Amino acid sequence: MQERNESINEALKGSAPRDLLLKCWDCGNRFTFTISEQQFFKQKGFQLPNTCKKCRNKRRELYYM
Repeated sequence: MQERNESINEALKGSAPRDLLLKCWDCGNRFTFTISEQQFFKQKGFQLPNTCKKCRNKRRELYYM
């Protein structure tokens, strides 16, 4: 996972900010990681998401039920 983050960061180094297309590890679908989401994650010190919002919400529902 760290290798993935490093490769994405290296690819973005010196380029203008843009939306990223990532692949969900749960469902396999691709999802857009917007510039504003990237800024929020960076500000909070979070790593890149591995799952789409739909799968994250499903996991939260199962956890809190």
